[in-house]
Formats: sequence, structure tokens, C-alpha cells
Amino acid sequence: SEKSSQQKIFFIQIDKKNCAEAYFNRAWLHFELCNYDKAMKDYNIALNYKCNIDKTKLSFYLNKAIDLYYKIIKIEPNNVEALYYRGIAQSKKGEYFQAIFDFEKVLSITPKNIQAQINRIKNKILLYFKESNDRKYFY
Repeated sequence: SEKSSQQKIFFIQIDKKNCAEAYFNRAWLHFELCNYDKAMKDYNIALNYKCNIDKTKLSFYLNKAIDLYYKIIKIEPNNVEALYYRGIAQSKKGEYFQAIFDFEKVLSITPKNIQAQINRIKNKILLYFKESNDRKYFY
């Protein structure tokens, strides 16, 4: 129920060891309660931490974050924050092409956004190496 979910949000303790996971969990609960602004804030914080989370859990959290950013972007197509962090989440999933697309959209809105420029270049390099490794298996 909504009340018990809200109570869970209140009791999630955030410490340095499980920081990213705690923010992902709280964001997911906000998302389920349709508190998209709060969910986006927590996902943004979680995505900035180095994650020591197993790959299955991390994939789940990243998918939830991407779902949220898609919803926000559908309503506000030029929401730079949602576009940027969707790119970050997609990059963490290894979806470099989609991440590059988001960073390019951010740069079309805010051309001097240094972080988007850096992440676009980083993802182009990662995509190049991913494609190079994929080609090795076909020859």
C-alpha cells in the first residue's frame, strides 16, 4: 500500500557502504508512488556513485531509472537533466549508442555543457572498442 511504501522510504538508511544501492531503492519506491521528481533526484545521486552492486541488481536499477527518464522526456522533451542522466544510465548498461544520442540531444539544447561533451566522447570511444571486439568474433 502507499502508506507502507512511504514508511519504507523514510526508513532507508544511507551509509557510505551501500550509498548507491540505498538511493536506487528509494528512487524505485518514489517511482512506484509516481513521485517522479523525487525519484529522478535519487536516481541522479545514485548514478554518480561508484556501484559495488551485483550486475543483476544494477541492471534492474538502471532499467528502472531509464524508464523514469523516458517518462519525463515524453512529457518534457528538452529536459536536459533527464536526457543527461538517461545517457549516464544507458552508458552504465553498455548501451553506448543510445547514450551518445542523449548526450548529443543535451548538447543541441546546451552546447557548452562540458559534462555532456566529455560523456559523448567517452561513449564514442567505448562504442568503438565494443564494436572492434565484436568484429573480432566474426573474422
